[in-house]
Amino acid sequence: MNSKVIALSAAFFVSVDSDEEEDTVVARQLSKIMRVKKRKRTCIENYIEVVEIYNLQDFRCHFRLTKTTFEIVLNKIGIKLKSETYMRGRPANDAKKQFLVVLWMLVNQECYRTVADRFDITVSMAWEYLQKTVSALVSIASVVITWPLTNHKRQQIVEQFSKRQGVTGVLGAIDGTHIPIVAPSAMPNSYVNRNKYHSIILQAVCTANYRFTDVYAGCPGSIYDARVLRLSPLGKKLMSYNHDIVLEHHHLLGDSAYPNMKNLITPYKDNGQISRIQRHFNYKHSASRVAIEQAFGLLKGRFRTLRYVNMYNTKIIPKVIISCCVLHNMCIDMNDVDVELYQDEESEQQQHQDNGNGCTDGRRKRDELAMQLYRMD
Repeated sequence: MNSKVIALSAAFFVSVDSDEEEDTVVARQLSKIMRVKKRKRTCIENYIEVVEIYNLQDFRCHFRLTKTTFEIVLNKIGIKLKSETYMRGRPANDAKKQFLVVLWMLVNQECYRTVADRFDITVSMAWEYLQKTVSALVSIASVVITWPLTNHKRQQIVEQFSKRQGVTGVLGAIDGTHIPIVAPSAMPNSYVNRNKYHSIILQAVCTANYRFTDVYAGCPGSIYDARVLRLSPLGKKLMSYNHDIVLEHHHLLGDSAYPNMKNLITPYKDNGQISRIQRHFNYKHSASRVAIEQAFGLLKGRFRTLRYVNMYNTKIIPKVIISCCVLHNMCIDMNDVDVELYQDEESEQQQHQDNGNGCTDGRRKRDELAMQLYRMD
């Protein structure tokens, strides 16, 4: 083997300063190796032109968005992707090609080299496209993922949940899901979750029609849901009983991993001695709260990269996750929801925490809801 190739290959085993640099180093070294070998890569020529003539069904089959949804997203972020020259002075590819490349990466589980061959670009360019596009998507997250602050929006969400099982006052369902990742170089053990694999946690709140109203990503997988909530901006507001977030007569539904509070209602702990009213409430609660699990299923069903994020950079992974949530909401808004529901092979077990049944006001409110539901049936 050429000595230059050996030397470049060895660079993969040289430690870098941080995970933030590692993906970039790998991408650049792969590109260098390809050039040193002086062998023409087998690429798909003019694939973008092929995409242009896809019919509506073929486009959606390959990119898991309708053409209409794709164009709407591109209109929102295109200006952030355009530049006369790209990074390090290379000629720019247009915004559409950049978005197509990154969308392909998000909806499939392919390595950078395969993506680069498909779109006839370098590996490092594919990595740079990803960084630029997810940053553009994150920049519009505050516009696309919004908390209901008007009475009209709140009432719409409450009525949607009420139609499910009759639980009144529900402003959203909250839960966390694990996004599997490559073991990072720095503090890998902190990312090992209770199911013994490395992950980053996505906490989200959704409506009854699976639209996210709040997302928070980045905590290592070893952290329990209740602590993730406390660390999140939403959790801090909930625990300070900020009534601008959840009104007095409204509440979120969460599983038993969370403390029961006046603005976050959890099921009764079933120790085998709960009453018929409490058991009835737990069923109604679960059947309503399942919306968030279904939202995660739709998210991972469409954006397959979230089933295993093959990146070392733990700083950009949360951006990738939030980007997928932004695209998820835009698909919901466009009624672009024909996606199979993904279920994790290893079901995420509920974390039963001893939270002392929460606060007194929270217990009283839950008891009132339980009696109300029992009388209705």
